[in-house]
Parts: sequence; C-alpha cells; structure tokens
Amino acid sequence: MVLGSQSVIYNKTKMFNPPMTKIEMFTQSKRHIQKNILSVMVIDNYAYWVKDNIFFVADTDRGNVLHDTARQVDTSNMSKADIDKMMFILDKLKESQQ
Repeated sequence: MVLGSQSVIYNKTKMFNPPMTKIEMFTQSKRHIQKNILSVMVIDNYAYWVKDNIFFVADTDRGNVLHDTARQVDTSNMSKADIDKMMFILDKLKESQQ
C-alpha cells in the first residue's frame, strides 16, 4: 500500500490540522537593534525621538538632524493641538519599535 510522499499526505490532511500560529522569535539581532537603533520622526523641520523615556526634539536642515539643537520637549505650556500632535508622534514612534 503506497500512501504517497509527505507533502501529498499533508495536502490531503491539512484541513484536519489546527492552523499554525507564528511564534515571534526574540533573536540576538533583534536585541541588538532595540539596544542600538533609535527611531526618529521628522515633521515640520523638527526631528522627534524618545531616549531613556525622555521625549526629545531637534531642528533639521534638509532632513539632517542638527544634534546641537536637541532639547527635551516641554509639554507644560503647550496647547491642546500641540499635545495631540506630540501624542500622535509618540504613538508612531512606539509602533516603529515593535
């Protein structure tokens, strides 16, 4: 009695098998990227990023970050619209790190 190759048997019985779930591997390279790569978002000639749980902003010149202009974002005197903009930027930065 010949049943066929492994792939033939799998294709005939795959409807009875539970769907495979993808397991996300936390590899050495992912660990290296999370430790050494910084996500930056540029909007309106300003670059925004988070480092050590501090929100930073810096001026840009033709897409290049001017590092000497980097400063912490002060939200204490911001308008509601500016706060909403900062929250949007933080959400996007967080998405890019996942």
